[in-house]
Amino acid sequence: MQCSFHDYTASYFLSMKKILFYLGLFLTLISLFSVLQYVFDYEILSAYGKGYLWGKLLLLVLGIVLIYFGRRKTSEKQAAE
Repeated sequence: MQCSFHDYTASYFLSMKKILFYLGLFLTLISLFSVLQYVFDYEILSAYGKGYLWGKLLLLVLGIVLIYFGRRKTSEKQAAE
C-alpha cells in the first residue's frame, strides 16, 4: 500500500507548524529577557539603545505572531487537502 501525496503534505504541514511554534517561542523568550533588562531605564538610553530596545520589541511581536500561527487549529477542509 502506497502513501499518497496528500499524506506527505499533511505531515509536512504539521511539522512546519511545530517549527513555527518553537521558533516563535525562542524569539519571544530571548527578546523578552532583553526588553526586561532595559525597559525601566528607557529615559537614560542613548538613541542607539532606544533603537535596540525597539528592535527587540519588534522581535517580541514577531515571536508572538509565529506562536499564534504555530498553535492555530487547522480546519477539517484544510487538513484533508
